[in-house]
Formats: sequence, C-alpha cells, structure tokens
Amino acid sequence: MFVKVLIEVGVFLWYTTSMAEMKRLYRSTKNKTVAGIFGGLGEYLDVDPTLLRLGYVLVTAFTGFLPGIMAYIVAALIIPKPR
Repeated sequence: MFVKVLIEVGVFLWYTTSMAEMKRLYRSTKNKTVAGIFGGLGEYLDVDPTLLRLGYVLVTAFTGFLPGIMAYIVAALIIPKPR
C-alpha cells in the first residue's frame, strides 16, 4: 500500500512539473558547429555538447559512415530552428 502511494505521488509530481516546464528541442544558434544539432540536444538534455559530438563520431565510425550522416541530415531537417 505504501509503495503504491509513493508511485502515485511520484507520477503526480512528474506530471505537474513536466507540464509546467514544457521544454522544446531546437537547434542551437550559440553552440553550433555544423547545423546546431548537438548544441541543441546538449541544451535540451543539459549535457555538454562536446560529449554528444564525440559519441556521435565514435558511433558513426564504428557503424559505417552512411547511417550516421543520414541520421544527422534527417535530424537537421526535422529539428526546427529557434524563433
């Protein structure tokens, strides 16, 4: 019973804070190397964009370059620029 109450309280707190602090993912204009994708992800996730870029380079190098480049192009087309 106690665990159920804790879960319900946690879900309520998550829902109210997530609705109040609705964040949107945009491409970065400040921390931009090519299209601002990783700068925007870093701002959205509160992570250093350099770590995201390094991870992207490693994953792209180990999986073949074409899927990584295609994913970056798709992300650049989908993720909007800030207004």
